[in-house]
Amino acid sequence: MNTSNNDPRTQFAMLFTGEDQHIDLIDAALLIAAEHHPEFNLDHCHQQIENLANEARNSVDTSQTTEAIAQDLCNFLYRQAGYSGDHGDYYNPDNSYFDRVLQRRKGIPITLALVYISVGRNLGLEIEPVGFPGHFLVKLVGDEEILLDPFSGQVLNENACRELLKTCTQDSIAFKSEHLDSVSNREVVRRILGNLKGIYLGRKDLDEALAICDQLLLIDKNSRRDLMDRALVLEQMDCHSAAADDLEYLLTLAPPPPVSKSIKEKIVDLRNQGGGHLH
Repeated sequence: MNTSNNDPRTQFAMLFTGEDQHIDLIDAALLIAAEHHPEFNLDHCHQQIENLANEARNSVDTSQTTEAIAQDLCNFLYRQAGYSGDHGDYYNPDNSYFDRVLQRRKGIPITLALVYISVGRNLGLEIEPVGFPGHFLVKLVGDEEILLDPFSGQVLNENACRELLKTCTQDSIAFKSEHLDSVSNREVVRRILGNLKGIYLGRKDLDEALAICDQLLLIDKNSRRDLMDRALVLEQMDCHSAAADDLEYLLTLAPPPPVSKSIKEKIVDLRNQGGGHLH
């Protein structure tokens, strides 16, 4: 991708103007980071991935069965290259930024999944994202479908997935076969950004939370949840007019009547408080 003529946000928005299958998932993840890290270098990140894939070629025999390939890929990335889950500082934002995950070799399930996807595809493998509840997985497709857990560097069967679901959700979600389905590129990017939004809101880092809300709304400008979240962030930043604008747009999306009534009351309150400004 050529980033010489556009800032990261413009480049990010351009990725989502077409069909999902044309979205470059790795570039999308990297451009999330580009907006938040001034020192970001896209070419360097791509070179890191290429170097990693070149190393993997010496350890992953792609002529084997799918299960054997999956085992080799886990052995290489988890044990040899050292990409593993950050158990000690799980909610560190660095674990959600793909450039930092490539550099630190630590991450959370979804960003480590991107390492497996990027390296696997460089090796000519068909490897897909799986939006498993509470713990992202990847699926290697060949003579059969094999699930991998990048966080622990393991190949999983269905029973292992059932146990993982119990652990991740405290047994609050019943296992369904659909949990093992591949998900769209948009869903992956939204989940990365959703993780970051939750982290920054929890830290009361409003500037970063606002930037993440903006990125989410570039994917889907009609996302009710993200419009509401951005309005709440703007209100906390004393940007009352901008918050009211978001809520007025939200009304055009026809929320349920009780919600609509609350939103109208909130808009009046925000307008009465004056404009405020972005900072």
